[in-house]
Amino acid sequence: MIIERVARGAGKVLATAGAAFGLWLAASAGILYLTDRAEAVLVVTPGTGFAAALPVGAGILEWDGSLALLSAGREGLVADLYASGALLVLPARRSGCMEAVAGRRDLR
Repeated sequence: MIIERVARGAGKVLATAGAAFGLWLAASAGILYLTDRAEAVLVVTPGTGFAAALPVGAGILEWDGSLALLSAGREGLVADLYASGALLVLPARRSGCMEAVAGRRDLR
């Protein structure tokens, strides 16, 4: 009985966390699509062949086959990436998420 309660509670926590993460992804992608402002974008690609379909102005910073970090140098790039087949486009930093923190203080 106690184990069942704990399992139900854990399930609710995981479901809530998953829903929050999904909402965060949707909000980030939606805001990026509407504002079209980011120094770089992280693109979830459909796989092979996407590199050949990249729109003009998309500079490849990193690529591993299913994820691509691209420079976002012009307006309309996000919409063009979706039109080229991108599954998801999220805002990113060119040099990683710790760039701002690393410049302020030593993290040791």
